[in-house]
Amino acid sequence: MAGSYLQDRFTKAIPKEFLTRLLERQQSIYHQSISAAFAESWTNAEALNTLPYIRRGFWENEFRKAANECGLRAFDTPHAGENCSCVLVKALSSPPITSMVRGNLFVRRNLASRTLA
Repeated sequence: MAGSYLQDRFTKAIPKEFLTRLLERQQSIYHQSISAAFAESWTNAEALNTLPYIRRGFWENEFRKAANECGLRAFDTPHAGENCSCVLVKALSSPPITSMVRGNLFVRRNLASRTLA
């Protein structure tokens, strides 16, 4: 069964502590970002407009800290749209082949030659 195979690979590559920390911090990060957005001297409209960006910043910081504490590697990388950055967390053991489904075509590509530094 494909779902259990992928789930098994995921749970072996990502430490439970990493996921647990993110789940435990979720509610406080949301509250912290709401507080930060509405603490400024702008109107509710500006606070609501900036909230997703502030929340993303808090989450990226948390991903980076959790990754470092769990022995994972975290990288600040440019977003594909080249309009912001994001945090990439590398799993303990990256599988050499990934699969992507595009319509009915099953595409496989080897990622072993790609390096992240």
